[in-house]
Amino acid sequence: MLDQDSNSETEDPAILEVRKKYLKALGVGLGIDEQMAEQNAARFINTREMLSHIDASKRKGETDPHTVSQIESVGSWFLEGEKANQGLKYTVGSRVLTLLRESPESGYFTNLRSWVDYWTDGTGGEKFQQSLETPKPTLPHQ
Repeated sequence: MLDQDSNSETEDPAILEVRKKYLKALGVGLGIDEQMAEQNAARFINTREMLSHIDASKRKGETDPHTVSQIESVGSWFLEGEKANQGLKYTVGSRVLTLLRESPESGYFTNLRSWVDYWTDGTGGEKFQQSLETPKPTLPHQ
């Protein structure tokens, strides 16, 4: 079930931070540079309101071409090189859009490492997990 409040401007900052952390780990697990993954995650958190109208709940063949293009555009931000050309853009884009909507307690988050492993033939799950567990550096108080 989609979290209806997830797209509101008043979404809890802690939940937004969880979403951002998982999106970053997704990008790292799929093979993009950590800094790029962090920038992309922030970009999608900040634009989630504009993306909320994209229906990513259907299979590619059941979706109109304009929506397919939008979803693939989202996915392309999390892929590079050969992976971006292997038809994963739609699959990854759908997952990103779902992560922007679903509750962080849902299986979309709790099973994301397994999902990354599946789509990377077992090579991305460990990178995903390491990124997820890396604490964010804290700035010293002034």
